[in-house]
Amino acid sequence: EALDCLDSAYRLYGPENVIGSYNGGKDAVVILHLMRAAHAHYYEGSMVAQTDGAIVSSMIAPRVLYFEDKDEFPEVMGLLKETVESYRLDMIAFSRDSYSFASGLEVLVNSAHSQACMAFVLGTRTCDPNAGGQGQFSPSSSWMPAFMRVNPVLNWTYGHVWHFLRKYNLPYCSLYDEGYTSLGSTLNTLPCPALAKPNGDGYWPAYLLSDWSQERAGRVSVDPKKE
Repeated sequence: EALDCLDSAYRLYGPENVIGSYNGGKDAVVILHLMRAAHAHYYEGSMVAQTDGAIVSSMIAPRVLYFEDKDEFPEVMGLLKETVESYRLDMIAFSRDSYSFASGLEVLVNSAHSQACMAFVLGTRTCDPNAGGQGQFSPSSSWMPAFMRVNPVLNWTYGHVWHFLRKYNLPYCSLYDEGYTSLGSTLNTLPCPALAKPNGDGYWPAYLLSDWSQERAGRVSVDPKKE
């Protein structure tokens, strides 16, 4: 279902106009790797020539978006740097000191290739506070610039996310192994109390959380979703 959603996004909007939200959180890591698969699948059927045994195409790198935060966890920044380099991503970064989410997205929407509509791939799940009745394809809110929200993991649970990450041995932020289950910034995020070990001996890793309703229990204030 998730890959079918992304295959449709690439077919409808083209790889130049499909951009993933990549902030280093667990849901964003899932989205990144699903996008990489859909990106490769798109180009697998779109090679334009073969000359002397060499495949020639106009393939571009997967595009991702990040809003820099001065209060970001160093572990998140380390993961972002490592994965952008390892997977050769085309990352577009905006500083939150200079751009709001809306103004940063407006810059991208106004620069869309061929003036086409842009599609932003998000890690939204139905259990999230900001899901708001969205479907897999949902137009942006009226107060935002015009774009399409693409939600390939809308129907995934917390358990699905961790099953995917661990089954395929995908790199994720080390904070999750220290008991963090939902990441915001250093100002508003603590390890999940439901994962506390007896006698104050640290925390169990995030993938051992059995009560998924406690996913955001370590968040001490409202913050744009990283998860």
